[in-house]
Amino acid sequence: MTYENALKNLGFSSDEADVYKGLLQLGTQPASIIARHLGKKRTTVRVYLEHLVKEGFARFHWKGSTQYFTAEKPEEALESLHQNKARMVKEFNQNIRAFSAAIPELTSITRQDVPLPKITFYEGAQNLKKMYLNILTSKTEVLALSSIEDLLDLFGKQYDKWFVKKRAQKRIPLRYIAKESPVEKQEEKKDPKFLRKSRHFPAGSFDISNEINIYDGKVSIITLKNEKIGLLIQSDEIYRSMKILFELLWKTAR
Repeated sequence: MTYENALKNLGFSSDEADVYKGLLQLGTQPASIIARHLGKKRTTVRVYLEHLVKEGFARFHWKGSTQYFTAEKPEEALESLHQNKARMVKEFNQNIRAFSAAIPELTSITRQDVPLPKITFYEGAQNLKKMYLNILTSKTEVLALSSIEDLLDLFGKQYDKWFVKKRAQKRIPLRYIAKESPVEKQEEKKDPKFLRKSRHFPAGSFDISNEINIYDGKVSIITLKNEKIGLLIQSDEIYRSMKILFELLWKTAR
């Protein structure tokens, strides 16, 4: 790594890196000499020098009415960095303790009656799989509007192994509604084994290509075909509404 990049990583600009290098080369000099050497304005160079002094990379003294600057040797500048780091850590820890002490007061004035919903966005088959696995944390029955055929197209034949079997092992029951199809009829036979119940609508009246899961105060929506995106919504209000709609559909499905 070049010295320019090393100094940039420490928060110095390219011009400040040049000033530090020039100061190392020229030795103790007033700002005017350094500015002339670098072809920069004296007032601008003075600002850079003051920053270098503040960060421990330079020092100054007065000779008469003229201010002279001297670059700290790289080893001494490194020591300044260690000291600055120790000071910053100390201040940061103090700030953490101060904020921790203020938590009871902040909590006492925090409105509790209207929790804000949390919405997380997922995209792509792999990320959708991660989103889908969140269902395995559910402490409630899972209610789903689904299309098994499209799920198998998206996640492959391993879908049963990494999700369905694990859900059943965790004793998380599921009820789902889907369209009638030969694939669904085959899947329905597995319902007792996988701790689930299913009902169906005629294909023409329930031709959905996404899945909606309602569970544990959450609603997840996954598009299973072209878009391959998902939304995980944590909202008690939306959860209750979707649960009511599901139960209405469950009563009319067969």
